[in-house]
Formats: sequence, C-alpha cells, structure tokens
Amino acid sequence: MKKTILTISLIVLLAGSAWGQWNTKTRIEQGRTTALVTDCSTYIDKGQLCYDTDDLILYVGNGSAAVASGGAVSTDSDCSTYVAIGQLCQDTDDGKLYKGTGAAVEEIASGSALAASDVVGYTADAAPTTDDLVITVNNPASAALRKVTLGNFSAAVATLFGTTTFGAGSAITWTFNASAGTDSTLTFGDNTLAYSGAFSAASMTVSPSADPTMTFSDSDNAAGTAKIYGNSSGGANDIIMYIGVEDSTGESTNYVEIDGVSETIDLLKPVVITGTQFKLPSSDADPTATAGYIRHDSSNTSASGGGLLAWHDGTNIRQVVDTGTTFTKITKYEYLPIRYAEDDDSVTAPAAAAKIGTTGLIARSFAEDADNGVLFFWQIPSDWVSGFKYRVIYAIDTNAANDETVNFALSGCSIGNTDAIACTEGTAVAVSDELTDAYDTGELIITDWSAAVTITDAAVGEMAKLLLIRDVSEDDAAGHTLVVGIEIKYLGKLAPASDY
Repeated sequence: MKKTILTISLIVLLAGSAWGQWNTKTRIEQGRTTALVTDCSTYIDKGQLCYDTDDLILYVGNGSAAVASGGAVSTDSDCSTYVAIGQLCQDTDDGKLYKGTGAAVEEIASGSALAASDVVGYTADAAPTTDDLVITVNNPASAALRKVTLGNFSAAVATLFGTTTFGAGSAITWTFNASAGTDSTLTFGDNTLAYSGAFSAASMTVSPSADPTMTFSDSDNAAGTAKIYGNSSGGANDIIMYIGVEDSTGESTNYVEIDGVSETIDLLKPVVITGTQFKLPSSDADPTATAGYIRHDSSNTSASGGGLLAWHDGTNIRQVVDTGTTFTKITKYEYLPIRYAEDDDSVTAPAAAAKIGTTGLIARSFAEDADNGVLFFWQIPSDWVSGFKYRVIYAIDTNAANDETVNFALSGCSIGNTDAIACTEGTAVAVSDELTDAYDTGELIITDWSAAVTITDAAVGEMAKLLLIRDVSEDDAAGHTLVVGIEIKYLGKLAPASDY
C-alpha cells in the first residue's frame, strides 16, 4: 500500500533545528512508508520516501523525480544510544535503519510506517491557528491531503531575523530585527537596492555596468547631510582617502589625495573645467606663504577695486595683472634732470647749470645763505592714479662736518586746459639729509623719499608746476649743494588708452 509522508529530512530539520529555536508545534498524519533500497530513482510519486542504503541519503518523490532531502541520518556501529524521538541512525554493521522512540531504538524495516508520534514536538490533533504556517502534501492514493502544521512561524522568524515585506511587482523589503535602536531595512526594487542603516565593508566594488553610478541623497534635501568619510586613525602619515582610476589591466592611478594630517586636498592630475566656474577662497588676506597657494585677495591695495588674484611662489606673493576698468595699480618712477628746471621769480635762482668738475654730470649750485629755487614742469601721465613723492640727487662742493643738515622742500599745483598758468602751489613737503664728516666733495648723494606731496588740483593730462627750493632756514650745511635732478614716484595703473 502506497502511503505519503513528509520527508524525513524536513522532520529532522524541524526536530533538530527549527523546533529548538522557534518552539513551534507540529501536526503530521500517519501512514506513509519508507523504502530501504540501494536505488531510489523509481520512487517518484509525490510523498514517497526512500532511503538509499548505499549513499545514506533520504529521497522524497515530487511526482516526476526522487529528490535528495538532505536529511540528517547518523551512522554508527551501535545505534542503541540514539533513543531520542526524531533521531535516525543507520547501523554500519548490519546496514539497518533505526529510529528513536524516546526510551529505545526501533528498526525501520522496508515498507514499515513512520508514526506521527516519532516527530519531536508532535501535538496530536492540534488545529492550526490563523498565524500558523501549514504545509500541504498531495496524496495520489487518497483524496485526503497530508498536512504539516508549523506554529507561528512568521513571528518566530521575525524575532530571530526580522520581517520580509513583498511590495508591488518584484519589490521586497527586509526589516532587520535590532535588539535596540532603529531597525535597518534592505529593499530590493526595480533594478535598485536600498539600505537604510550604516554600511560597513572592507572594500566595495560598483560593477558590472557600462556606466556605474553611486548616488548619495538625504531624505529631507537639507544642505550638508550627504557625506563621504574616510576613517582616520590620526597617524603621522595617515592618508584618509584616495580617488583614482583603475584601467583595464588593473593598474591604479591616483587623481585626488585627501590628507587628514595636513588637512589638504592634492590634485595629482591636471584639472580641466568645462562649462562651469571655479571658486577660490576670498577674503582680505594673502595666500598661504607656501609655493603654489592661490586665493582672491578681496581688498588688496594694488587693485583699484574688487581685489585681485594672488599666489605665492615660495618666496614672494605674486599678482595677476588686470588692465581693464578695474585695474591693477603699480608704483611708477620718473627722473627729471636739472636741465629741465626753469627759474622762478618767487625765489632766487641758483647758479646756471654747469658740470661738476670734469665728471660731465650737470648740476645747478644752490647757495647756503639764501633760499634758492627752480621750477619743474611735469606732464601728469595718463596712467597716473594718485600720490606723488620725490627725492633729490645732489653733490656738495665742501667736505661736510658732523651733524650738518641739508634741507629741500617741494610744492606744486596743476594747470589744465584754459587754466591760468600762474597757479598757486600747495603746502611744501620737506626732505632732509643729516651729513657727517664721511660725506665729501665729488660724491653723489641721494636723499630719502619724501612724504606724500599734494599737488593742488592734480588731474591726468594736466601740467604740474613743481617748485623745488633749498630752505636755508632748516639747512645749516656749509657750502653749496649741487643739485643734479629729482626723482618722483606715484601710483599708476596698467591699462591701455581708451582709443587703442
């Protein structure tokens, strides 16, 4: 008589593992026999059980084939100790199969029936509840169905592993059961995989794909909440992260190096910016005094407005020149020789221009006992922005003594188109030299730069009238001073003329 019984492997699995963990209840109907043969390939009816005595494997028929169940059957030369209900043992001496009855072992002869009470956790006539999992096995020899009832299987599994939720289409969400805190979830969607918890891995590869993409997004679209961190141990040579490219041969090339110790990001390859902007740090500050550092100095005095681009070459700060409307300012210098000077009626004129000895250098001699003065006419250039300072180049005709003072003063005014030529100079600004007995005739002497001189009504393109005098009220040097010329400096700009 053909009988159907649930596979012994399932019984053993439930008896040896699931019952011990999940504490479920089992209900199995009796009457299916087990065949003990050397070839189970013909035992294909649904529910047929067959134990292969050669390879010690339990098979169950599925209607078209005999499938190995993977059941746990022990082998021993003495099976007398396998008395627990649900234990199966094959005696290696006589080849017989035995089952535990609780108090002893009993041979399972070919064609004998396996009682439902042999199953660990069996509860007679236990009706399934709403939450129970029921496995139904078709009995081809009877209209009656054979059933195995597991207890509240879902709740037990959820306690151990979490819950699985099936969504629309192929979507599956696995919620992990955390012992404390927030449960993390793993969701399989349409070509997507989403994980809600913290991800930790020794290495991670995004592949295979023709265009692999990794996207980080936050749930509330708040700024600054999507981050990538490399964990730093803080060692002296601790590089947090490299970003690079691996070619088809597996050779890796680093493109970006993020150093957690020096707190720098080094770009190891040329950077090409296409269709976007590159933002530099911007403040009223110089770049770091290390070669290669660059920044926008927002209020540098060398620029007429808007600051400028500055970088450090390892020794000095360098600047990008701007020749546009907002221009770069530079210091410019001009030399006016004494031959350019004219006499002025407001002050005694010095002696006429003459060579200093046989040097060929031309000078005019300013006396020590009365103010002497000359006029320089200077065309204010188109690149003039502001400022005016001067210094005097001269010699002496008598060796100096200690603590002698030579004093000059300069004032000026500007004459524009249709302005009166006789303009009135502004306040004179003095420059002086303290001489010692080390100053001798035949030597060239250059004063320090003066303070800023205000040229009255100065404007680009106008003619500045500059009055230079030797002010003997502040001068006690003996002998004449032989003035060779004056050098002036002002703040200019690098900019082309408007008509070029």
